[in-house]
Amino acid sequence: MRHIEIALFLAAMVAATPLLADPAEADAAPTAPAAAQSAADEPAAAEGKDAESKDAEDKDADAQQSFEERLDALLSQGQVENVYGETQNCLFHRQYRDITIINDNMLLFSKGDKYWLNTLKHECLGLKRDMVINIVLKGVSSLCRNDQVFANRRYDIDQGVTHSGRPAVVRATCILGDFQRVDPTFAKSLESLER
Repeated sequence: MRHIEIALFLAAMVAATPLLADPAEADAAPTAPAAAQSAADEPAAAEGKDAESKDAEDKDADAQQSFEERLDALLSQGQVENVYGETQNCLFHRQYRDITIINDNMLLFSKGDKYWLNTLKHECLGLKRDMVINIVLKGVSSLCRNDQVFANRRYDIDQGVTHSGRPAVVRATCILGDFQRVDPTFAKSLESLER
């Protein structure tokens, strides 16, 4: 009778224990409390990843805010130091060679030691500092207030132009404001402002 009780007890134990294909898995199989703890750790791990992602976004926002604050401070300093010269409605093509994107609201035109700051009519959505400005010439020899310029990535240039001369791929379309002459030292500070 005693043998039957032991056999029934062993049979009950075997039935309650999951079968493992490999005996080594028996050591790795989590117990119920360990499985519960593991399940509890999963949301914490996900929260940790979310927190890391949030921290990276916050750092990007801080860097952007910091750039805008430094730009504002530099522009304010320029007003105090009287670095701004005359304002003109148009700029002849022979007056500039390079165009630097300062932010989504300002372009800096330059040739040699002569610089003109153009504050766009409106914020130019999609305009980034690493883009290239394209100008469509319409038979006139100057760029003027209210003219459009187009911005795209360097690799977009290979896509060609439309029949109207506009780039085939345009990331941003910007409307020019007035051109204001600025001091070369001030202009170089604007160009070198780090993001």
